Amino acid sequence: MTPIDLIDYTHSKKIPSALLSQNPVEAIDIKSSKIVAAYFIDFMTITTISVMASAFLILSFNSWMVTSSLENAFEAIKFSSIIINFLPLMFMSYFFFSFFFNHGQTWGMNKMNHRIEMKEMSFRSSLVWAMFSTTLMMTGGLSFLFTYNWMKDKNFGEFKKHDHLYLELMQARNVVSVNFVTSTKTKDESYLKAA
Repeated sequence: MTPIDLIDYTHSKKIPSALLSQNPVEAIDIKSSKIVAAYFIDFMTITTISVMASAFLILSFNSWMVTSSLENAFEAIKFSSIIINFLPLMFMSYFFFSFFFNHGQTWGMNKMNHRIEMKEMSFRSSLVWAMFSTTLMMTGGLSFLFTYNWMKDKNFGEFKKHDHLYLELMQARNVVSVNFVTSTKTKDESYLKAA
């Protein structure tokens, strides 16, 4: 939205420019503790869903074991290693789909009232942030120290306050009423030409 200087449109009386100056939007710093809390909420959510899904899978497979030899072979399988091997895939898919379809915000970020400012429905930015968040989970937060500033410099986005919906609602829009006279004339003329 481009600001309009109202001083150019006044003719008889001059409005003091101090009254017309707009206050610049203050940049609100995001506390790193809120970022850590958001990622912790996401980590707990993903691991809880993964453990519950694997427990359901184990119980459903266990119902198919009808002989004692199948039960002994099934008990020898270590499902904990399978769950741990699928965790990076679960992290990656959770973060990617959250960032892609939810305007750069996961459930934990929504609870902490911040989001990642990125292009809407951007596949590349969502994928990069999903890889960043997955490595953040897998390294215990060490990758945040090295890669976050690089991602800001490459314009992949950065953490912002959760205010994008308010800003979208408050944007000036040019609304034009529908002129029914001209719209019905064109339809009638097209019908007459067809006849």
